[in-house]
Amino acid sequence: MVSSAVLRAVTIHYLLTHTAAIPGFTEFPDNMRFERLPTTVAATVSRFKDKPLDFEPGTKMRYSNSGYVLLGYIIEKITGRSYGEFIGERIFQVLGMKQSGYDHPANILPHRAAGYSRVGTNIINCIPFAMDTPHAAGALYSTVEDMLIWDGALYSDRLVSARTLEMMFTPFKNDYCYGWFHGKIDNRIGYVHGRGISGFATQVIRLANDRVYIVALSNFDWAKSSDIAEELSLLLFNTQQ
Repeated sequence: MVSSAVLRAVTIHYLLTHTAAIPGFTEFPDNMRFERLPTTVAATVSRFKDKPLDFEPGTKMRYSNSGYVLLGYIIEKITGRSYGEFIGERIFQVLGMKQSGYDHPANILPHRAAGYSRVGTNIINCIPFAMDTPHAAGALYSTVEDMLIWDGALYSDRLVSARTLEMMFTPFKNDYCYGWFHGKIDNRIGYVHGRGISGFATQVIRLANDRVYIVALSNFDWAKSSDIAEELSLLLFNTQQ
């Protein structure tokens, strides 16, 4: 059980920068059976809330989906709305991102992409996941076009203040910002992030000084989306490795 003093030390900033030391539930041995079943965010939080922290909060960076699920849970507690409703109203509707939302598997989405996995040399349908589990750590769907709209909003104060945007792109531990890794792409200052889930692999590269945003979305979960995105950046700037 974590002491109350340590709990007070876990801040929103630490959650956003993956330095809160909360164990990642996706690494739990029994996680796969939870991923496939409908659940609630409260039930997911209960799986890790009493586990000891991995280290003193704020001293190290360790990627943890638990932290971002907890951030979504905090939004729900504060607003009294579901995470999906809140994001839809405050971001997608405001920006006109009509092809983005919270991926409730039961909802019929026109042109919904089917996800595929690979077993040996055979391509198979991916294992269906209930998006209630990834929640704020990975339950959203979008398109390349909508993500370009999202990127454009980050050059303005349409969603948040300039001060908040500055915080969002300021590196903390291991060059991680708020949802972005900071680094250099072909000697250009960039922000990148990529993750995967059953049937899908993604990568984005943001080169703010050049006003370039590269998005690689694949419905093959073995696709090397990070390599694809980097190759696109090299092609764009006519650079050879």
